[in-house]
Amino acid sequence: MQLRLRSSLLATVALWAVLPPSPAASAPPDLVASPSPGGLAVERLGHYDLQPTSMFDPEDPARPYKMWWLGQYQDGDRDLAPARRDTDVVPTDPAGFLVGDRIYFSDSPDGVRWSAPEVVLKGRAGSSGADAADDHLLGSPSVVKHRGRYYMFYEAYGTWATAIQRMFAPARGDTWTTNGLAAQISSPGFDGRTLAGDWDPLYQFEKNQGFAPLYPKAGTRPIYAGEVRYGNGKYNRFLSKSPVTARIDAQGAVWRPLNVGVPVFHLYTTPGSDRQPLVSAWDWLHSNTFVTANLAAEGPAATSALVEHLGYAATRLDGPSLLGCNQNRVMLATSTDGKTWERVTGGARGGAVVSPWGEAATARRTSSTWPQRYGAPGERWDVVRDYGAGYPCAVIRDGSLELFWTEDYTAASTPGNVRTTQQRLRVPLASIGDPSAYAAAL
Repeated sequence: MQLRLRSSLLATVALWAVLPPSPAASAPPDLVASPSPGGLAVERLGHYDLQPTSMFDPEDPARPYKMWWLGQYQDGDRDLAPARRDTDVVPTDPAGFLVGDRIYFSDSPDGVRWSAPEVVLKGRAGSSGADAADDHLLGSPSVVKHRGRYYMFYEAYGTWATAIQRMFAPARGDTWTTNGLAAQISSPGFDGRTLAGDWDPLYQFEKNQGFAPLYPKAGTRPIYAGEVRYGNGKYNRFLSKSPVTARIDAQGAVWRPLNVGVPVFHLYTTPGSDRQPLVSAWDWLHSNTFVTANLAAEGPAATSALVEHLGYAATRLDGPSLLGCNQNRVMLATSTDGKTWERVTGGARGGAVVSPWGEAATARRTSSTWPQRYGAPGERWDVVRDYGAGYPCAVIRDGSLELFWTEDYTAASTPGNVRTTQQRLRVPLASIGDPSAYAAAL
């Protein structure tokens, strides 16, 4: 969503620059005058504000100018409880993605003085169902009003899946199981970004061990990564269900967390038809901890021992656990005041009103060989992302609600060949809040 910062921000400037100035008046304490002579309504330095939707609402004469937009959360914002839920800011995230995207709101009596931006909708961070469509990133709001009630259509990114990659460094005698983001920056020829010192050119790709949500989902647990350097200079990287703390133990071994201390992924806590168990095991012969789905095959009893059961990983992307992952969906929420929103549970996957056409083709976005030969540079070792169904635009006319959106999906014939189309549906105004009406209109 944040990849469209420049054009969307300019759209915000242009939108509010055309509003006429109002007569001087004493500003209520919660109103701030436009911070720039060009008429920019919102300015939060160092954080993006984009994809605005605006409304002049004559039914609210005190604050008729209203605006909603996608904003990046920053400390001190008026946030919804619990504040800073999920991993709001990961400055060392090598892909440059943050999960602090929220939908903000501001209103004005005159289009010049605006209330302080406040968060009115944000992801549920794994607090809802396992396939909830709006757990993480939210954006592109489009708001209409009908018979005293506001209706917001917005895009949401519910399951961010990552590949579980096992790397091996012969010179270190060490394995490193990590997510696809960290694995990619350890591959030759990447652009040189590092993750807090985790990168080591000695590691080479060994095998894929499945897929898992990168961020919290219902029914998952966080998995952390760490490294220990023993007194003889031997390094050992490992995964753990508990956070890893930096310390020096009684034997002089130096321990440190990897991935800046945040989980590398989240494994499922229960088995499933498309899941395999992952365990951490200890190799006595090589003083090496390794992750495996089959300890009997990879770790002979004479030289290996179980450390702990980590959880379950999805074995494929088109199974029930991760079907439709890494794609946006269109959601619907309603409100009586434009600030307090209630989600409408739609009939599409995860409670959306519109799911992407390419949902069933999720598996095509990852090849059977690594590194992948298509996708963005940051996806060579990770799951290739489709945008899915996004950019909703709602219009009321001729007694109907018309909803437009953009559909990006990977073509069946060629992996990595992304096609973009524009879609539309019509719903009778009498059924604007009925989720079944959208399913019927598709």
